[in-house]
Amino acid sequence: MVSSLENKLEATVTEGGRNLSVGERQLMCMARAILRRVRIVVLDEATGSLDVSMDRFVQKCLKEALADCTVFMIAHRLENVLSMNKLLYMNQAKVSILC
Repeated sequence: MVSSLENKLEATVTEGGRNLSVGERQLMCMARAILRRVRIVVLDEATGSLDVSMDRFVQKCLKEALADCTVFMIAHRLENVLSMNKLLYMNQAKVSILC
């Protein structure tokens, strides 16, 4: 993503990232969490604005980079949560533990 920006790492990001696409803002937020070495991460449709191939790439990177973190992931794409060690399923305001 950075390589596509006009000034690469020196690119200016406006307040709220308004000069970035939704997908680019999502990637920036994930990168910030990884660089800060946070212990708990909440991802709410974090890759929802990415195409399928970029989504798979980001999921692989997140799995590696956040291996030692607690990750709460809210997702509609089933393949994004299949590798999690605990799954909660919500349907019509009822929560079920799948594994």
